[in-house]
Amino acid sequence: MAAPKLRVGLRLEVWQEGGAVTWITRIEEVHAESFAVSSFFAGAKLHVLRPDEEVNCLLTDKETQAQYGFIAHVIRREVKGVPLYYLSRPKSFVRIQRRAFVRLPVLIPQLFRASEEGAWHKGYLLDLSGGGARISHKSPLSVGELVHLQFTLRKEDGVLLVPGEVVRVERTSEAGPTTFHSGIRFLALPETTQDLIVGYVFERMLAGRRKREV
Repeated sequence: MAAPKLRVGLRLEVWQEGGAVTWITRIEEVHAESFAVSSFFAGAKLHVLRPDEEVNCLLTDKETQAQYGFIAHVIRREVKGVPLYYLSRPKSFVRIQRRAFVRLPVLIPQLFRASEEGAWHKGYLLDLSGGGARISHKSPLSVGELVHLQFTLRKEDGVLLVPGEVVRVERTSEAGPTTFHSGIRFLALPETTQDLIVGYVFERMLAGRRKREV
């Protein structure tokens, strides 16, 4: 994958893993081993980062409209008319395919129920994206059936209630207790919920890349 070029003026979304706030900033300077961004604000509140702290970054290339994720470390903070943070140049990038909604393998407890009934059934999320999920369950579902999924990704985000449609059902084994794997396409998903899911997938992708590089 060709690495994107860091250029002055590029927009960045920045957050710390596990944090509830995403800061919007822009690249102000680019150097061989570092780049500088403007200070991080959440509303009117200035957030201060310390040297060696790690941040997740999402870069949008204005020329290609492609999006890339990477991890950077705070080097220092300087005031040159305006406060600037100097961050380390990334060693690698992750291409974020938001339109295709990259699927992340997971194993997360979840509850589901058909729209026409009130009973909740237990299951697991097996993979997840901003557009859908694959679930493992014992209570049967049918293709075309409307369902609601309930699950938690991060404690600070609370419980997510997601409507969807069953688009695929597979029986996993003829022997032993019957278990099904069903593909769910999310329907009428609020943008805030979709952003939470995409952000979670992105964080886990970066964490996996970081472990491979250690």
